[in-house]
Formats: sequence, structure tokens, C-alpha cells
Amino acid sequence: MSGEPAKPLPKLDEETDTVVAYPELKEKPDKLRFETFIERYLRDFGPFQWITLLVMASPCLAPAIHIMSTVFIMGDHEPITFYCKGTNPNFSMVCERTYLRTVIQGSYYLGQMIGSLIISIISDRNGRRLAFIISVIIQIYCATWVMIPLGVSAYVLGRIGLGFAHYGLFGLPLVMALEMLSPDKRKWATFGAGCLFSTGQVILGFIAMLELDMLEFQFAIFLPMVLLLFCVWFSYESPRWLLSQGRTKEAGHIFARVAHWNKTCLPSNWQDMIEIEHSGPQPTVPLTALFKTPKICLRFIVVICLWPVVSMVYYGMSTKMDLLGGNLYANFIAGGLVEIPANLLVMMFIDKIGRRWMTFIALMVVSFSLASSLVFTQDNTAAWISLVQILVAKCAATAVYSTIYTYTPELFPTSVRTRAVGVCSLFARVGGILSSFMVYYLVPRFGRVVIVIPFAVLAFIAAIGVRLLLPETAGTHLPQTVEDVEHPSTRKERAKEHELQPLTSDAKNV
Repeated sequence: MSGEPAKPLPKLDEETDTVVAYPELKEKPDKLRFETFIERYLRDFGPFQWITLLVMASPCLAPAIHIMSTVFIMGDHEPITFYCKGTNPNFSMVCERTYLRTVIQGSYYLGQMIGSLIISIISDRNGRRLAFIISVIIQIYCATWVMIPLGVSAYVLGRIGLGFAHYGLFGLPLVMALEMLSPDKRKWATFGAGCLFSTGQVILGFIAMLELDMLEFQFAIFLPMVLLLFCVWFSYESPRWLLSQGRTKEAGHIFARVAHWNKTCLPSNWQDMIEIEHSGPQPTVPLTALFKTPKICLRFIVVICLWPVVSMVYYGMSTKMDLLGGNLYANFIAGGLVEIPANLLVMMFIDKIGRRWMTFIALMVVSFSLASSLVFTQDNTAAWISLVQILVAKCAATAVYSTIYTYTPELFPTSVRTRAVGVCSLFARVGGILSSFMVYYLVPRFGRVVIVIPFAVLAFIAAIGVRLLLPETAGTHLPQTVEDVEHPSTRKERAKEHELQPLTSDAKNV
């Protein structure tokens, strides 16, 4: 070991809550991009980032459980003594009014549609953390609300509220985690969120197997909500967002804490070393900014068409896991478990083959798996064949969903990133509502063919669109400005001038 003395760990002044300066860390103030600065001085995947990933992925449990709870409450198997067997007349509401199944499940997606837009606006205008806290409050309140037997209208309102909080507990924490990671580490955020979402479905399946009374069932799925309070306590504002708003002092507080956890040193002149696009608070970028420049407009049109298709296919199969036959409980739990290796495959190959190819291949697998079921799955087909087909399709659909949550934020600059993802999530709810109508209303009347064929065809068209119209983003920096997207050559020259070295050996520009 060398005799060079160890550098002191950064600390915070307890009285002024400011970063302690280290005069011995005097370096030439080379301008570095955000990701390069984090990697070089704070470690881009140290203990702080590991804990952040775990904590910010944990909220995914809540929406996973509640969005799929109606599979067992309203399913044909009727395991929950709620609609037909409940003693309270307010809850005997679906047996003779089957259209309410579509209304109740669709109400969740309606809430998602509204919440995705509003939460994303709050996130861009007032900060990621505030939007997250609002989502947690709404989630806990509405999860309590649906336990109270107030009737169908009140239950639908509660479901809308749960859907409203969905983006703030899944998409938003993922964006917060992505903004603190370098390009080659972002896949860990998606993997963690996907695994926790899958775990939520498995937990729901085992709870449903207990065949509890309705209120007992609702209370059982409410218990994981307690975890959200811990997540709020640990969460912090995105330093990248703070810098884009000119709030450098607050960003410095967070950088100091990151450095302390990761046992590194924060240079006293860090503000002179990091490339900050805007030096003061900026006006909120309007939604119309997504249509003003050609490349951003094309990307936005493609992804708002892609997300509804992926949502329709994923939630359609998740809601009807016995679509091709088999036991609902076993298929649902297996469908949740298969999402974990699906997310693992995404993590292993998303950087090697790229986001675009990963999305293309997975959509093609979905399309051909569903199409093959029309040929190989009949009434007398062995149950294991049906299970394998639906699990392969579900695995591929999960891989697509996991990939687009990483892919989409990388396509847009910081000023509109969460807005773009939020609008995509809003459009995805259109696909969710249509899947509810098809699963709960059309399938009982016309059979599985009414969803198998549309799902297969739409997945195929979406795959072609992604392959031909979207760029590859693997190994690239998150674009900070519209200029970074519209004129990548200028961005490349600036990166070569400002950065000491690339983050990855194959780093390139969007």
C-alpha cells in the first residue's frame, strides 16, 4: 500500500447545514457531465445508490397488489365472499351486473390516466420528492377507503384514487433512481422495480389462496402499505432536477450525504466542475414542447403508441392468466414468478443487445406465442402446454414493460423527461381500459380469440415501429437539453471537450 494519507470523509456543518469545504482538494475545474461527476467523485454505484435502489423499488409492491386484486375479487372463481356471498347488500353488486367488472377494473386505469399526467407535472414543476409524497398519501388513504363497505360507487372512487397514485409509486421512483446512475448502471433500477412488482403479484396470489372474507382480504393487502412510510422518510430530491432549477445549495447537501455514505470526498469547488445547463430557476416547459422539434416529436409519437399496446397485452394476460386453460391460482402465481427471470434477462442483455433490439425481440416473442396458441391449444390440450404458452408470452411482455421504463426516459431531455414518461403512462391506461373491457366483457361472450388475435397483431406492429423509428440509447448519457437530442454531433463535440473519459467503452450518442 502507498504511503499517501487517506482523504477525510465529507461532513455537514450541523449549524449551517452546508457542505464543509476541503481546501486540499484543489483541482482544475474541468466541466463534467452529471453522470461523469457522480462516477468520478461520488461513486455511481456505491452503498448510497444500492440503498436508494432498494428503497425506491419497494413502493412498487403497493400498485402491483392493488391493480391485480380484482382478478380474485371479480374472477369467475369467486374466491372472495364479496359480490355474491356478502352479507352487506351494498357489496352484492356484480353477480347480475357483469358489466360492473369492466367498470371497476377500468376505474383503476382511469385513475392512472389522470394521475400520470398530474403527478408528472408536479414532479417537473415542484420536484420529484413532493410528487412521491403526495402519491404515498393518496395510496394509503384510498387503500383504507376501499376496506369500508360503502357500496359500489364508493369502491369505484377508491379504485380511481389507487390508480391515481400508481405512477407516483412506480414510474416516478424509477426516474428518481435513474437520474443518479450512469448509463451502464441504469438497468439495475429497472430490474429492482420489476422484481418488486412481480413479488407483489406473488404475495397477492398467496393471499387470495386463503379465500378470506372481502374485508379481511382488503386488510391483508393493505399491510404492505406501511412500507411506504419508510420510503418517504428515506427519499431525497433528485440532485439533477435541483441543478436544472438552479438550486445548487440543496444539491450540494445531497452530494455531501452521498459522499459520506460512499466514503468518498466532495471537492469544495464542485459547482465549478459540474456542467450545469441552467444557472437559475427556469419556467416550466409546456407539454407542447414535445411536438416542437422533429426528433423529439417522432420519438414521442412512437412511444405514446407503444405504451398502450404493451399495457393492453401485459394487463390483459395478467388479468386472465387462465386464458389458455389451467388453474387461476397456480397460473397467477407462476405468472408473477416468471417476471423475475424476465427482468433478470433484461438486466443481463439490455446493454449488450441494446434497448431497441430488446424491445423488438420481446414484442415478437409475445406476438408469435399468442398466435401459436390458436394452432396448438385446443379444448383437449394438456394443461402444461397451455401454461407454458401463457408464461412465455407473459415473460416476454414483462421484458418489454421493463425495457421501456428504462428506454423511454433516455429518449427525452431533462426538462421534459418525467412529463414525457407521465404522458406515456397516461396513454398506456387506454390500453389497460381496453384490456378490461375485452377480458371481462368480450371473452365470456365470444371466447379467447377476441383478445388473442388483436394482442398478437398489435405486438407485431409495435415491434416493427420500434425497430424502424427509434434510436438506440444503450451506453449514452441522459440528454439534458433539446439540443442534445436534435443535434447529437454538437453534443458529442461538447462531451469530448468537457469529459475526462467516457463512462463506458462503447458510449455513444443518441
